[in-house]
Amino acid sequence: MIKQQMAQLMLSGGLATALWCSPAAAASANSTAPFAVAQRYVLSGTEHWDYVAYDAPRHHLFISRANHVQVVDTVTGKLFGEIKGTDGVHGFAFVPDKNLGFITNGRADTITVVNLDTLQVVDTIKASGADPDGILYVPLLQRIYVSNGHANSVSAIDIATRKVIATIAVGGKPEALRQSRRQKRNRRTRRESQHGPGTLAARVMRRALRTDHRQCHRAALHRLLQSAHAGT
Repeated sequence: MIKQQMAQLMLSGGLATALWCSPAAAASANSTAPFAVAQRYVLSGTEHWDYVAYDAPRHHLFISRANHVQVVDTVTGKLFGEIKGTDGVHGFAFVPDKNLGFITNGRADTITVVNLDTLQVVDTIKASGADPDGILYVPLLQRIYVSNGHANSVSAIDIATRKVIATIAVGGKPEALRQSRRQKRNRRTRRESQHGPGTLAARVMRRALRTDHRQCHRAALHRLLQSAHAGT
């Protein structure tokens, strides 16, 4: 009897996971999320938008505006400052312990480095591929990873030297980057020493996709077990 109940639970779990992880379920969850407009900021200019990023310690919202960056103080709602010379600006990555912000410029093929307190440019890094777009800071490795959209590659930048130390072809057109939370410290450092930081970046992106699916599966199974427990 117990084996039969377990088999039924496992079968139901597979169906529940499929339903919970389906696009329809995701759309339903998003439609019931408690989002509301908390504040509106009026900005000057007619340039198009791309990425935005929030510097939480300073309450600064970075907004890419085609060829410059606008930084808004979210406490006052006023423009704190602008960063010029960022042609084709895309994304942002913040390195809090170094007080630095990294900005990708797709048309200029550069990465601008700024002081987060003053917004002054402290360095400009030449990208190793065309159209630097998505950007990610990995604190454990002290690396900035940049996706070169038109070059179909991802580059690693060392924070200390602010130099590109490796570039790997990834195929397709990479854009947004994400770090997997499941990788352990020793596995990260070992893989980088054996294969180089470029290989690590590609593996991090592939593992992130698998991690999302596993997390979704666990959430669905947890809900199923809660329902089964409530019914007993």
